[in-house]
Amino acid sequence: MNHAAPYILPPALPMWQWSEKHINLSMRQPTARRGMYQTDPTPYVRGIMDALQDPTIHTCTIMKGAQTGLTLMAYCAMCYWICEDPDPILLVMPNADLGRSASETRLQPLIEDSARVAEEKTDDSDDFKKLSYVLRRCTLDILGSNSPANLASRPARYLVLDETDKYPEATKKEARSIKLAIERTKTYEEFRKIVEISTPTNIKGYIYQSCMRADQRKYYVPCAECGEMQTLEWEQVRFDSDVSIADAAASAYYECNKCGAHWSDLDKEIAVGKGEWRATSDSHDVGHVSFILPAFYAPWVKWADAVTEFLSTKDYAPDFQNFVNSTLAEPWTEPPKKSLAQSRIWEIRDENPYDRGVVPTDNECELVATVDIQAAHLVYAVWAMDLKNQWLIDHGQLAVLEDIDKVILQARYRDMADNELRVKAAFLDTGYDTMNAYKYCLRFPSVLPIKGERGRFTKQSEPLKPSKIESFPGGKMFGGRRCLKLLHIHPSFFKDELARAVAGEDEDGVNIWFHKAIDQDYVMQVTGEVLKEGKADKFGQTELYWEKIRTNDQFDLAQYGFAIRHMAHNTLLNLDRPSDAPEVEEKEPPKENECLRCGKEMKRQGDYLRCECGNAVNTVRTFKEDGWDDE
Repeated sequence: MNHAAPYILPPALPMWQWSEKHINLSMRQPTARRGMYQTDPTPYVRGIMDALQDPTIHTCTIMKGAQTGLTLMAYCAMCYWICEDPDPILLVMPNADLGRSASETRLQPLIEDSARVAEEKTDDSDDFKKLSYVLRRCTLDILGSNSPANLASRPARYLVLDETDKYPEATKKEARSIKLAIERTKTYEEFRKIVEISTPTNIKGYIYQSCMRADQRKYYVPCAECGEMQTLEWEQVRFDSDVSIADAAASAYYECNKCGAHWSDLDKEIAVGKGEWRATSDSHDVGHVSFILPAFYAPWVKWADAVTEFLSTKDYAPDFQNFVNSTLAEPWTEPPKKSLAQSRIWEIRDENPYDRGVVPTDNECELVATVDIQAAHLVYAVWAMDLKNQWLIDHGQLAVLEDIDKVILQARYRDMADNELRVKAAFLDTGYDTMNAYKYCLRFPSVLPIKGERGRFTKQSEPLKPSKIESFPGGKMFGGRRCLKLLHIHPSFFKDELARAVAGEDEDGVNIWFHKAIDQDYVMQVTGEVLKEGKADKFGQTELYWEKIRTNDQFDLAQYGFAIRHMAHNTLLNLDRPSDAPEVEEKEPPKENECLRCGKEMKRQGDYLRCECGNAVNTVRTFKEDGWDDE
């Protein structure tokens, strides 16, 4: 199309009215509300759709709670553009798999089952693929944010960025994926439309930062008693916190912040139907507006639901963060954190003295080990943990990887009831000597690979993330359909948890204990990183980060212990491997002369063990880049 001037004539219908007339939510849509699309249940979408039609606005940022109907609104907007103002459309999802799912379950049914939009399909079925729609007058492409090459080659007038806070922060060779996508709209200048939509994560997350740059519109609703226009705030939700969760939820209501009137769920729905969006700040970007909407504005989120979620999660930080992000639509802010003080480690040791190698409880608990590979040796720590405590049982150094089995997995410990306990799993940091570490994990299913990350895979709302590994560094496959599940660990999340536990800041948190045999070297290592404050950014926010000041091996092993606790939250019964790890056939360790390639017996010749299959292994167990030494 030739856009010589913006919107010479206004559209015949506002976008939200057009959507009510033409969008059909069939049985194929994942929604409980079937039939023609209606905005009455979610009247707040009208103001956002009006902004999408405003020719003076090029970017709409939406920081929302979960299940507010705003993702469906964005899909309706795409249908409107397809029919009424066609130009290339680009939908960016966190990854291609989510894009494919959105296409199959949301977009394709929406287009095919809405008669007016279906008219825009061509007669060629090949034009309507899962991730690319070639329509009569425009195209719609769906891309994963982890495909920077594709993002850099797709010009679009309309750009919808869905769940931006789940995008990878950056790639090694490309700029931030969001920036790449936005760059592709610049050829359309003032005619472009960018929709950024996501639940928030933390104050450094993209959606929050983008929202703060704009005018921060909030939805004001009137009180039926006094007429005061106000935003719905969690602080005004009232309930009895001294009774059971069920009784507290049953007593919940909303209190007007002026006259104190009690609002029921029905009162809230009526008020929302009379609401309006109001800017609460000046925008730093001309043409950029933002909207903030908590989940409890939606009619299907009752006060009792919100109270139940709050009371069920408030005592466990990761779950409570989800409540803050997905229900309140607010970024998560970590509680204050402190560095570990050497004096505090000694105090903890003396508060609850117990011998090395002894589990100082008769309650049910599990034993796990954390192991880190160094250039000349390995360091390890053995932890006993129950739901409220984490005890250091043993620690030290190992000469070689094989000692993990001999020294740790085969060791026997006893608790206060004289029960014999064994380490159930050892978690091995594979950041150094990765190839040998992978080989050892493949041999011993009770040894699980982990890796501390610098934010590439993890974030505050997802501090642990598994990935499937099928090959060694360099690309050589494990073979035999074997694989490992590598657990990526957030670079600071569990260090913060460790610091809070040592400081004893959280009365409802975990207690950490150290056996009587810890020495000055251990204390120096476990306090080997300190918390520092970075420079303030342009929004006045300062970043806290952990900095290594000396050997910190035991500090890392301790924070990995908290990561394992997080993974096994409230179960502590299945620590053999992450719950979503692939099943790996349990095998006995290979015999001394067993060929790892074919399983036959190898014959000794000088410094080598040789097999008839051609495999030759140096008996001092040196490695090449791609495996055992071969002649």
